[in-house]
Amino acid sequence: MSDTSGDYLIKLAEERGKLSRLVMGGAAWMIGGALVVSSIGLGVWAFAKQPELTPLVNIFDKLVTGILALVGAWVGAVIAFYFARDNFESASTQAQKSFGMLQNEQLAAIKVTDPGVMIDVSTALKTELDPGDFDATVLQTAFIAPMAAKGYKRMPIIGKSDGVGLGVLHLSTINEYLVKLAVKSAAPPPPPPPGRIPTVEDATLGDLAKSLSTGATLQSSVAFVPRTATLLDVQIAMKGQNDSQGKLGMGCEDVFVTSTGDSKEKVIGWITNVTLREKAAFAG
Repeated sequence: MSDTSGDYLIKLAEERGKLSRLVMGGAAWMIGGALVVSSIGLGVWAFAKQPELTPLVNIFDKLVTGILALVGAWVGAVIAFYFARDNFESASTQAQKSFGMLQNEQLAAIKVTDPGVMIDVSTALKTELDPGDFDATVLQTAFIAPMAAKGYKRMPIIGKSDGVGLGVLHLSTINEYLVKLAVKSAAPPPPPPPGRIPTVEDATLGDLAKSLSTGATLQSSVAFVPRTATLLDVQIAMKGQNDSQGKLGMGCEDVFVTSTGDSKEKVIGWITNVTLREKAAFAG
């Protein structure tokens, strides 16, 4: 993709300035050198033969015409080769922009409530918990086993008493956390922290939540949109959540649909990044 930053444009202008000087200087030297050599040769021939001047003038005219045509072709080839890259990049950039605009228009026409777009949480595989239940919810039994049985790689966590979306737990997140518990450090272990020390077998959702970066929560990895939203709104919400939570290591790959998009409302539906990618590819 063509870079339009200030530094790039300055550098490009410098390169083109050098190229123009090189091309024009080379052309001048070629023309001058050819004319000098031709003039000397014709002068020697004319002095030796002393013929009429008409054939001499004709020969000189043809030489000059041929030299100018050759130099012109060389200059044109160099310039065309150099600027072809920018022409191609410009066309490619414009095509990508047009494609992106068309795709966004098509995503904006797809409602989250359209058939086959969002997953109905009332029928989805999920874990219904209240925040106070996290410390008693063992990862192996509450998440890993049911996901393995269904072949799923993520499960939403829905508030048992209010239906609020508390987050979506991915199998990759669980595995990463359990691996950290299982791996033994080569260095002497530090004194154990006060309180509970979880193991792979009995680690709970509360343990995992406490291991997250400061300021990050399970809910912060999820975006929320209203039921009137489109897939373009979902895409924008997911990107916005990624931008705000990226420094905390909490990537957003899930969006909950509520009545007005408030995170404190009951969840109606759930949209994953996989669904968004599939619909975006189809729209494009």
